[in-house]
Amino acid sequence: SLSLHWPLVARSFDFPEFKVRDTRHLELLLALYSKASSGGKFSLPLEPIAGVGDWRNKEGQLTLLRALLIVTPSVYKFPLEEGEERKDAAAALVDVNSSTGAASPSLLSSSCPNPGGFACSKVLQRLLSLSDEPKLHQSAREVLGMGLQSCPEIILCALVRLQLSNAAAMNVADTPPQQLASIRARAQAGMPL
Repeated sequence: SLSLHWPLVARSFDFPEFKVRDTRHLELLLALYSKASSGGKFSLPLEPIAGVGDWRNKEGQLTLLRALLIVTPSVYKFPLEEGEERKDAAAALVDVNSSTGAASPSLLSSSCPNPGGFACSKVLQRLLSLSDEPKLHQSAREVLGMGLQSCPEIILCALVRLQLSNAAAMNVADTPPQQLASIRARAQAGMPL
């Protein structure tokens, strides 16, 4: 049996012709990746898509992120960090009764198709970075706008959390200069928006 490093395979989607055309195209890609990588046990990892390193085909990366954000968690579930990211995503699925103030689970309380994606700091950071690219500014802005329209509370919480983590990282005394420059760049991502 051929043994492949499947996160590297996912990273290999970064080639010039790669583009996710629609949600059906994404669903087929996810199904093929899952079946080939593990016989259906694993899903596409987020790290090679939105985590480490810039893609050369940034437009392809943006089409993939957009498609992942518009499908439901039953198609693609974003891996969220413990704590705040999960709480932010869960907030979109809670309906608060205005007369009693009681919260109850509701899948209809938000028009956000995949709240976990907008709560995920890696995805948000990548979208902000892509919005800094002149060629992609408008498209990235539209994707972020989807989140602002469908789940503004999640976007706001995620932006605050992202800025706090960047500020905390910049305040660490023993941060190497090269890493500090990277943190500053992340903190400035998306400022033209």
